[in-house]
Amino acid sequence: RSAPSLGDRLESLARDKAEKLAAMQRRESEARAAREAAECPFSPTLVARQQNKKGPLVCAEKGGGGAAVAAARVTAKSVRERLRKRGARSASERLYRDAEEREALRVAVAGAVEEAELGQCTFAPNINSKSDRLCSKTGYVPLTERLSDLVRDRQESVQALRALGELANPDLTFHPKLNPKSREMARKKRHEE
Repeated sequence: RSAPSLGDRLESLARDKAEKLAAMQRRESEARAAREAAECPFSPTLVARQQNKKGPLVCAEKGGGGAAVAAARVTAKSVRERLRKRGARSASERLYRDAEEREALRVAVAGAVEEAELGQCTFAPNINSKSDRLCSKTGYVPLTERLSDLVRDRQESVQALRALGELANPDLTFHPKLNPKSREMARKKRHEE
């Protein structure tokens, strides 16, 4: 009997090594799958059910896999009928309505929380008669009542400063030329008023 050639021997060793490597990878993937299964105890339970008397039959077995789940016969017509019966609306309408409901709920909850917090605030200041007389003599007006006047005064002063800055700036040289017809229209408008 002759000794195997070097090529045959190398081929045999390579085949053995490839088989061992494949077996090791298979064991590692099985161990990883077992670890993942132990970490995630969830397993869905699917049951057989009939949707309605004339509807499609959907069935599956517990812990089903590819062969365990039977193909469901769902036609476009049956889907359309079920949607029509449900009073189906477009997805955008449903999402918009859901968003409005969530916003209304959020506002209601925020209002209830604010009312509860304000219910705990029981402080009511008592001003003695002397302080009240002094306050009425000076003509003091609460800030809440004079706030709009303060804001208007501030805006007017800002506009005046802006106008002064524009007049003082020599770089601002734009002077529009009015059409004679426009001038005539403006003159007539002023005379009418």
